[in-house]
Amino acid sequence: MTVSAPMSPFDDEGDDAFNAALHMAAVTQLRLDGEGANYLAKQLERGKTKKEALRLLRRRLSDRVYKAMRRDHAITCTPRAAEPMPLRNQPGHDHAIAA
Repeated sequence: MTVSAPMSPFDDEGDDAFNAALHMAAVTQLRLDGEGANYLAKQLERGKTKKEALRLLRRRLSDRVYKAMRRDHAITCTPRAAEPMPLRNQPGHDHAIAA
């Protein structure tokens, strides 16, 4: 069994709703015997406690969510999307503001 360093008191801070969603996703993966269950079993074989292994699974899921958010941001923030929208009642804009 390996001895791990004590966790920082700040590790559990953050967005409670996001942490709850990550926990639900992790527990669901465990229940469905999918990739998450395999990852947890591998961590337990490495000597992690169930609590530590579940924390690592949640961290793995959060990394994937962050990666997906970065990818979506890169797609939606192209130079065309970053251009300012034209203002109403400006030359070349044919829509009038309703009174």
